[in-house]
Amino acid sequence: MTELSVSDEEMREAFRKMREDLLPSVGGSSAVLIRRRVRRRRRALAVATAAGAVVGSLAVIALLVPPPGKTGGDPRDRLLSYADFAQTYMPAHDTLLSGLDIADAPHLDVSDTTVAPGTYRLDTKCVGVGSVRITWTIGGQEMGNDISCVGAAESFTLTIPRAGNRIEVAVDPAPDAVGAAGYAYAVTRVTP
Repeated sequence: MTELSVSDEEMREAFRKMREDLLPSVGGSSAVLIRRRVRRRRRALAVATAAGAVVGSLAVIALLVPPPGKTGGDPRDRLLSYADFAQTYMPAHDTLLSGLDIADAPHLDVSDTTVAPGTYRLDTKCVGVGSVRITWTIGGQEMGNDISCVGAAESFTLTIPRAGNRIEVAVDPAPDAVGAAGYAYAVTRVTP
């Protein structure tokens, strides 16, 4: 048997060459490779975040724009879907007075009823473009507020001082809401 003799220097050189050859296929742990991996992960995270923002924006738009099959040839269908959506913000029961309509003409809705003394709540919501003016009259005293069709639902407290008073609610759309909005309102009793 022949014995081979390898010096320490030759052995180190052989291992260095082997490491250089294998390092790219294994992935290595040099600082340069680690930085490269970190940059790739940051880019991937940025792309994923941007994609999530785009998908979220599209989801919001999809909720606000009715599907093509729902609009039909009549623009009133779109407005009715706005009014139906506004209705979901109203109390589900114990409603004394309510309205649901589309803003397709000035001074759309007037409702009234006679009520007992107590505290009542008027809930309102408009969906679409522009604003509507909601006015309530109690015992001859008129109050009102403009409701944005792109804002949150709003509530107002109504106090009825004596028996036999009537609550009258009227809705008037602003010119920019005519043909572009739907609304709902409801009056409920809070306390006797």
